[in-house]
Parts: sequence; C-alpha cells; structure tokens
Amino acid sequence: MQNLMIQSASGQNIQAFFEAGGDKLAVWHHGTPNPRELSAEVLAVFARHGYSVVCPIRPGYGETSLTRTDGQNMSDMAEVTAAVVEHLGFDKFVSFGHSSGGARALGDVAALDQALAAVTFATVGPVGESDLNPHEGIDPEELEMLEATRDLAPEVIAQFEKWAPSFENPIAFTHGAMGWALDEHSMMVPWGFDVRTIEKPVLLFTGDSDPNVNPVSSRWLASKIAGAKLTELPNRDHDQIVEADVVEQALTALDAAL
Repeated sequence: MQNLMIQSASGQNIQAFFEAGGDKLAVWHHGTPNPRELSAEVLAVFARHGYSVVCPIRPGYGETSLTRTDGQNMSDMAEVTAAVVEHLGFDKFVSFGHSSGGARALGDVAALDQALAAVTFATVGPVGESDLNPHEGIDPEELEMLEATRDLAPEVIAQFEKWAPSFENPIAFTHGAMGWALDEHSMMVPWGFDVRTIEKPVLLFTGDSDPNVNPVSSRWLASKIAGAKLTELPNRDHDQIVEADVVEQALTALDAAL
C-alpha cells in the first residue's frame, strides 16, 4: 500500500495507507494497538468488488499528530476520516473496522453523511449500557489495566511506554505509546454517539472463538441498530475474523445491501 501524509483543514497531520483498486472507497479502521497495511489477499478481495482502500492511522500512532492528550472517544475519528476521504477526492465511502476500529466505523456512519454503511469485524461494544458488559470474560488483570486508562494519569502513560516494546509493530509507537493509551481510554468512556440513531446499513461479523473481544458486543449492537445484520462464524478467533474469505463474505453481503 502507498504511504500517504495528509494535512487536514485544521492543520492536523494524518498518516494513512492507500491502495487504488476501484471507483468506490473503503475506509478501514485498525484495531488496538495495530495500525498496519492490509494483506495482499484482502486488498485483492476489495479490488474484485471495485473498492480502493484507505487505512487512516489514529492520532498518536505513526506520524498522525495528536490534537489532544486528555482523552478521546469513538466519535472523534470521524473528523480524521472526513479529511482523508476529501483528500482522496471521494464523495462517499463505506466504513470498515476491526476490533476497536469497529466502533470508529459505526461513528463514521453516525456522524458523516458521505458514509453509506458500516461493516465491523469483532467490534468492541460501548460502556455504560445497563444490558451490556462489553468486557465479559476478560482477564481481571487486563480489566484493571483498562480501568486505569479512564483518567490517563502520568503513571498510566508511563506503564504503557514500558509495555510498548513487547509489540512487534514499530508503526504503532513511532512517537511513544500515547496513541495506545488513548485507544484503551476510548473503550472505557462513552462513545460520543448513540448507536440507536444509526439508520444506514450495518453488517457485524464476529467469531465464536475470540479470546480478545467477546461476541456479546456484536450481538448487542445487532439488537440496537435498526436493520443491522449479524453474522457469527464458528471457529474464528480475533485475527481469523478478518481473513480474506470473511472479507469476501462481507463485501458480497454489502453489495446486496447497497
């Protein structure tokens, strides 16, 4: 994929990966902490369905500049998405997201008129809902770490800096671990929009063998978003849910929905 540096109207620097593949645009939101290019196999699937693909990198990761360090929510990425789409010259797009990126895809369709639909893979769910525990089944130590990100205290950021070298993704930590900490924070605070207001096509894919994100989140979202379609695949874990054959299935369903 081509490495792009884009400057928004507000002056924010945004790094993104782009692959020309058709006259339709797919915006792909990455997981946590995992900004990366898509595989050749997945890009080929998008191209067969007539899509070019752009993968914007969230603030604090790579060379995308931070606009704030006091927290962010899932709706904040829509401004970045809009800037990237405008730079590429498209007037409409479909938003895709994996894991925490799934919530950003939903945020796009909630906030942006040019977003036609959202497709999520193993998406996280919102906190603060009486009938959903998005962290169901999570390891207690991991949950404790997530809870600590609510306030983004200096000692919390310092701990993320210590953990960062254990990940084999240098793009994620080009300028430290603040992007990662902000990402985790966004999963512990209200999203900034109500998914019940979404009136566009939404396709949710999840695996029943995912140790990272419990399928309960996708099931809950499917029950709250009017017309949303849930596909729960057997024997798929967190990474297998975004393999090329699943993306093919998703795009075939999307073609029928639009």
